[in-house]
Amino acid sequence: GMILGREGPTVQIGANVGKMISDTCKLNNKESQHTLVASGAGAGITTAFNAPLGGTLFVMEELHEEFTYTKSSIKAVFVGCISACITYQLIISADSVLTIPTPSAVPINSLCIFVFLGLILGIIGSCSNFLILHTRSSLDHFYKKNKYFFVLTGAITAGIFGLLYSLIPELAGSGFDIIPKLVDGFYSFYPLLLILFFRFFATIISFGSGAPGGIFSPTMALGAIIGVLFGFIIQYVFPSYDINLSSYAILAMAGLFAATIRAPLTGIVIIMEMTNGYMLIIPLIITCVSATFMAQTLGSLPLYSAILQRTLKNENSE
Repeated sequence: GMILGREGPTVQIGANVGKMISDTCKLNNKESQHTLVASGAGAGITTAFNAPLGGTLFVMEELHEEFTYTKSSIKAVFVGCISACITYQLIISADSVLTIPTPSAVPINSLCIFVFLGLILGIIGSCSNFLILHTRSSLDHFYKKNKYFFVLTGAITAGIFGLLYSLIPELAGSGFDIIPKLVDGFYSFYPLLLILFFRFFATIISFGSGAPGGIFSPTMALGAIIGVLFGFIIQYVFPSYDINLSSYAILAMAGLFAATIRAPLTGIVIIMEMTNGYMLIIPLIITCVSATFMAQTLGSLPLYSAILQRTLKNENSE
């Protein structure tokens, strides 16, 4: 019931499987080792979202500083992601992960509002990253005082969220269950605003606690809530635009992803693959670029890069 996604563990498991194969086959070539690790990580993202192109772009965009790739390496990543996608569809389903109404193209004269949406998402994403990193740092110091504090924190947190998920599912879990209700107009403005505030801080607690889980899914759920709230306001102020709520939700999901993870291309493609939102390509680019620009202006680091730097720093100090 914790507000975490499955993509964090699947990426780590996939990368570890790639490393295991590299070690088993005794590959001494660094390029081959990196290719297998990257292919496993891309396959992990693909499996989480049924998005093979998004998985490939994730590797190229998120891991470019750690690894260098050749044309052969990129082809290998493609093979890994496509294989993972075929396996996923054979076992589970070929349907999109999210079942929401297919959005229609937005009017050209409305594109300027998505700049403002992106800027808002950039601010929220930067605040989220700052609070998550601060929470992780504070809890790391807390855990070092006594080794049982980590277990105790996990038990209490998981117990609370598990109970909450069974009573009020909207307030817990990865958030994918709530997105179809959002775009159908199931919630009015003020209850949705309360859900946003609760899930925002609950996401920080869940991911900041150190529990194994991903941030992609909770970020997308938060983005969808923000998008629908933004849509309510725009529908009131500019009723002539006639843009449905699913469009706002999809755009905000990609924008908050771009601001938090700092991987705009990955966000755009994964969201399109998950929602069939191909008609929104222009507003998606505008929203994600605006969100990334605002996050960079505020000095916010990409979340995973910041966590990696902090982890390496702690290991070196020990």
